[in-house]
Amino acid sequence: MARQPRPARERGVVAAIDIGGSKAACVIAELTPVVDGGFEADVIGVGQHGGVARERQADVETSLRAAVEAAERMAGERIKSVYVAARGRSLGCRRIGVDLDIYGGVITEDDIADCFAQGAQAAAPPGSSPLHALKVRYTFDGEPLVEDPVGLAASVLSAEMLGLSVRDSYAANIEAMLARCNLDLDDIVAAPYAAAEAVMIEDE
Repeated sequence: MARQPRPARERGVVAAIDIGGSKAACVIAELTPVVDGGFEADVIGVGQHGGVARERQADVETSLRAAVEAAERMAGERIKSVYVAARGRSLGCRRIGVDLDIYGGVITEDDIADCFAQGAQAAAPPGSSPLHALKVRYTFDGEPLVEDPVGLAASVLSAEMLGLSVRDSYAANIEAMLARCNLDLDDIVAAPYAAAEAVMIEDE
């Protein structure tokens, strides 16, 4: 008896799509929790389909549907939502600095999160939404700091970072296209950032 696909979310499964200049690709992975609080991704399905002509929306949708269906067949899963890799002119990048007052006198994880949230928002120009904020360096009370500042006494935490954003029009068009393919949008990820995370080790 043939295996009946189950909704992906029942098994901690995620999917991502990448629409390039010559093909559309879909990857399905199963996430396994690891001791540091993150996840390890095991790829269980891959599909791709060529013939993408960006000037013809119908061709893009046809290629996307074919890539998703191929990945679903390989994985034995039925996906309902996807992450999308954004690239090229849809992305913006800006180097910025953020100063955050530390009201408790000691830097916490929440302070770090607030700092990056402010930086990501400030880096997004009008008509764009924030995607990622990547640390360049920290200082606290004017003193340079390379290591993790959590737990240090300080009155002001300063962070220099790179903020990545995506055009709102691109996000709206992607979401509409996915809806026509019966898919929801989980989130948009900058393709260069995702590629770097996939191949670089922690020390790098």
